[in-house]
Amino acid sequence: MLNDASVTPNIITYNAILDCCVECSDIEMMKKIYEEIKHNAIKQDTAPQPDLITYSTVIKGYSRLLDSDKVLDLYYYLKGRQDMVLDEVIYNSVLDGLLKSGKYEECLKVYEDMVKHEVSRSNATYSILIKLFSKMNHVEKAVEVYNEMISHKIKPTLITYTAILQILIKTKRIQNAIEIFEEILLNKMNPDQVLFNVIINGCIFNGRLEEACKFLKESFNANIRLCNDVYKNVLSNLLTNRTMESNYKNELTLSICKEIRSRGLEIEYEIYHKILKMVYKNRGKAAEAVIKRKGADAVDDIEMDIGEAGNNFNTRRDRRNDRERYRNKRRGEKRYQSGYENYDPLRKKRSRNNATEDSVDRKDRRFRK
Repeated sequence: MLNDASVTPNIITYNAILDCCVECSDIEMMKKIYEEIKHNAIKQDTAPQPDLITYSTVIKGYSRLLDSDKVLDLYYYLKGRQDMVLDEVIYNSVLDGLLKSGKYEECLKVYEDMVKHEVSRSNATYSILIKLFSKMNHVEKAVEVYNEMISHKIKPTLITYTAILQILIKTKRIQNAIEIFEEILLNKMNPDQVLFNVIINGCIFNGRLEEACKFLKESFNANIRLCNDVYKNVLSNLLTNRTMESNYKNELTLSICKEIRSRGLEIEYEIYHKILKMVYKNRGKAAEAVIKRKGADAVDDIEMDIGEAGNNFNTRRDRRNDRERYRNKRRGEKRYQSGYENYDPLRKKRSRNNATEDSVDRKDRRFRK
């Protein structure tokens, strides 16, 4: 189209082509088209003139290359022009480019210019700032930015929530992260896969296994497929947990296994083996026999055995307790019938001691005679 003399592209056409080049990561073509736009704009006054969308798209392209020098050159060039007023899109593009390039101090300076010129801030701006302070390990400032966002009645996006949760989990402020995530669920914002992965792994990392299982069930209800490592971490930590009540832990583990299997997902053979051992408790050999008999591929049959073991666990325990009570009762009856309750275990020992003393006295008397 650009080589067709009968078609005269305008700046909207150029901007669309530039954006396609950036999204396709063809930065060389983006540079070529951008130079053509500048050359035509200087050569002819009637040619399409680059606007803020043109510059923001080019800045985004240089950000993909992590070329912070080009990003800053374009920013200061635009800042020095009197005929252009930088808007939120330009500032966000520059901030994002500097953040990706690791130029944190320059990023803060650009943000100060944004505040100085009273440019409105959006979700994208706050998300970039939270990520920035997270990279700089300034937790309190990141929390201040989040609170400022809420005070301005700007509804956070899932990207913003993910950024603030990551920094809270990183600094072991898991309770604040849990409260924010529960707020997300309360507001019915439909967390995505990334957000579920972050909060569940964060809960496990900070020793909040019950909350991790709770949020995992929420992901099941929302029909969201998580990473395999998340399922593995939850099951592995349930198997090694020593604080949960055993029956509750068994039921929780079995319910998670069934949810995972119902979605056509695989569970590692080793974890299945450990789950069987946990459910059967002292019947570890029986668990091994089940696995050897059915093989690692027959996971559905193994799960059925696990489910039956979980359903019959309380029944087996009650029967065992009944047998123990019966034995104790029988022992008591035998003791009563034989007079065992009147038996003095020290009587024989005392009689032996008395007999020894009598024999000593007799020997002593004979010696005196």
